[in-house]
Amino acid sequence: EILENTLIVDLLVDDGRVTGAVGIHRNKVGGCVIRAGATVLATGGAGRLFSVTSNPVDVTGGGYALLMRAGGMLRDMEFIQFYPWRLIRPFRSTRVPIQPSTFVSGAKLYNSRGERFMENYDPDKKETATRDISARGIFDQIRLGLSVDGGVILDISDVEDEQFRFENRKVIDRLDPRGINYREIPLILGPEAHFMMGGALVDEFGATVLMNLFACGETAGGLHGGNRINSNALPETQVFGHRAGVAAAETALRRKTGHIDEEIVSKWLFRLSKIRDKNTNVSSELRAILKTFREAMWLGLGIVRTADGLRQALIEVTTTRMKVAALSTERLGDLIAHIELENLCDVATASASSALLRTESRAAHYRDDFPTTDPAWLSTVVYGGGRASVRPLQVEPDEELRLSAAPLQSTRSDEFVE
Repeated sequence: EILENTLIVDLLVDDGRVTGAVGIHRNKVGGCVIRAGATVLATGGAGRLFSVTSNPVDVTGGGYALLMRAGGMLRDMEFIQFYPWRLIRPFRSTRVPIQPSTFVSGAKLYNSRGERFMENYDPDKKETATRDISARGIFDQIRLGLSVDGGVILDISDVEDEQFRFENRKVIDRLDPRGINYREIPLILGPEAHFMMGGALVDEFGATVLMNLFACGETAGGLHGGNRINSNALPETQVFGHRAGVAAAETALRRKTGHIDEEIVSKWLFRLSKIRDKNTNVSSELRAILKTFREAMWLGLGIVRTADGLRQALIEVTTTRMKVAALSTERLGDLIAHIELENLCDVATASASSALLRTESRAAHYRDDFPTTDPAWLSTVVYGGGRASVRPLQVEPDEELRLSAAPLQSTRSDEFVE
């Protein structure tokens, strides 16, 4: 049975076994209790942590937050991928990316001084560098005051027209109907939050440390190491979504549904009883808090990090929680926004704590105060029980040299099995 317009707000747990979930409706005052022999978390990532993102408005880290509240474990939450090449001019509210193949075809990037700055970040690959390096190079121009209209200049003068039109259909489909020639207007691009490499600590079938609970897609962590390769997100969902689905179905067939925690159900009944207004709009106060929070995460937990910035991000999480707790949630829209902001705060805490613990730069995690990759950090950072900790990888001795310069690999499935 498909439950449309339903936000899952808590997992039901009975002695370490997930027995179902509680949901509330987005479009009417009410909720539901779902009994399940097995549960799969497939809620995407948490791109709405940041002020600029490619993610839809409802991608607020719900799966991660549900898992943490139920007592599960996350891994690799410090590894967040930022897509470097979003056109912010002539487009503002619409997401229009420039495809990376455009740079292979000859596109170049310049800052306000006319400098081809990517030569300083990767002298060999320049604009065809990996996403983490490209995003950092563009972000540096912005934070150092070398931006143009909040981004950098995209020069496509060396890209053939046929090639550009083929590779960037989204640009063409928006400009051609308006009679706008993309070669006659400034093209400015900037980075955006795009993908979470981290997520639930799972085995190769998507099983989490909690019995009867599985995770897949962007909600699961480990498959992409520290930096996802272009276009690998979709095949991941097809392979590991299938595995998790089959494993969950087999689990549900042989296990009975367990006890329902009435205390959790009563908590949500009480919150729903406070609703006095069915309006699904969000108050200006909550929108302002969310805006401030996302801007703070962009600065502290974003592309370039420092210990001070990460600690400030954690302080902002605490401040945000206090502000939200002080607001009334008598309007349905405010209750939904309140819950999603609580989820974002939980995810921000896990990510910032993990990033603070990893005192090196590796793949998509860049610390300005620790700018090099440290072979001693060939470990996974896991988060659970309110703290980040180190979990050494189990590798064969002859693999250690090869892995010391490679992105973090997936943990073996038996690492967390008691």
